[in-house]
Amino acid sequence: MTNYSRGYNFELRVLNYYKRRGFFAVRSSGSHGPADIVAIKNGETRLIQCKLNGYISPDEVKALKAACNRAGAKGYLAYREGRKLIIKKLS
Repeated sequence: MTNYSRGYNFELRVLNYYKRRGFFAVRSSGSHGPADIVAIKNGETRLIQCKLNGYISPDEVKALKAACNRAGAKGYLAYREGRKLIIKKLS
């Protein structure tokens, strides 16, 4: 399995996680923007960056936080520890 397909599958896992919890969630495919997933529920918007290994560079954190400020959203990092899905609030 390629790195791209592992990342793609992980993004789908996170997308489905949010959908199962009642969020309207969409994947920002191929955008190379600050967020991989946008999830909205009850007026709250979340911008989620997905990283298999949990590492997000300082520049990516800065871009995500700037996007959150512009959109009035909260920023999150989704990653995995073994098979466990971890979602950490960044802003």
